[in-house]
Amino acid sequence: MTVMFKFTGFTEKANKSLNAAVKAAEDLGHTYIGSEHILLGLLSDTSTVAGAVLAAHNITYADIEEELKRSIGVGVPTELQPDDFTPRSKNILETSVAFARQMGQQLVGTEHVLLAIAREGSCSATLL
Repeated sequence: MTVMFKFTGFTEKANKSLNAAVKAAEDLGHTYIGSEHILLGLLSDTSTVAGAVLAAHNITYADIEEELKRSIGVGVPTELQPDDFTPRSKNILETSVAFARQMGQQLVGTEHVLLAIAREGSCSATLL
């Protein structure tokens, strides 16, 4: 069973999305949490700002998950920790904090995480 991790400085919905990213990587049997998993986490709830934006662009959880299975493959389900975020994913989270601060917001929302993914440019999430 996946433990719910608390990402300090992030809204409840952003926390749920990041935990969904961890779970997606675990369920796919991946040994790391990459930007592509963060994207899946954002897609896990279309009631969030990021989820709604992605849905409006016809980007769905099922489509991204299928593409990951095709391009990366599926392993044996595993258990991951926040330390298993890749350096690029950690940078995305740090950038999302900076975006929130620039916008005068105390907590990081899903919209900031999505902006940070877009800013990263050539990460796996943007290539999907």
